[in-house]
Amino acid sequence: MKFFVETKGASINGAAGMVGNLLAEGNLKLSNLERPGQAVPKGGKYTNYQGGNGIAQWTGIRRTRFEQAVIGDLRYTVDNREEYEDAIRAKGLEAQLEYAWNELKSNYKSSYKAIKSTTIDSSQASTDIVSDFEKPGSYLNWRYEKRRINKGISVGKAKAEWLITKNKRAKLAADAKATYEASLATYEASLTPGKSS
Repeated sequence: MKFFVETKGASINGAAGMVGNLLAEGNLKLSNLERPGQAVPKGGKYTNYQGGNGIAQWTGIRRTRFEQAVIGDLRYTVDNREEYEDAIRAKGLEAQLEYAWNELKSNYKSSYKAIKSTTIDSSQASTDIVSDFEKPGSYLNWRYEKRRINKGISVGKAKAEWLITKNKRAKLAADAKATYEASLATYEASLTPGKSS
């Protein structure tokens, strides 16, 4: 949260919404390969790999762009998993946070607005970011199912999965906000003469 609030000027609630989503998506693991067994064969053509990776589980063309920005031309193949993951981890968390921030500013205006808003609560920020920036499978399935409902087709499982996802992300956002605020309060108390933390 510190990166978003103190470095980028995000609101505390907006940053909490973003961090809650990143925690739910990849638990802030720098290299978090999804479906690693589906790598491109050595020497094979690499185009928009569908398994996610990184703190935001970037997938498809977003993963290709993330890799290009963070590690250049190195791509994951069945033979280079260790080299690939080491290269991503070597760049550190801040490189991925910076990439996510730039992606928000450039391509995800609704999420960028949510993270900067001083009038939004962390739960709403989380919801805005999950539906615009993250778009996990449960959300995409629910959107598909909503279209089916509009056509009179009965639905249930996708809606339940989406509500669980939404609630989990909102709770993680609230927890991130509380942790950040407690850390900030401890730090501020340490600056006040006569008080110790």
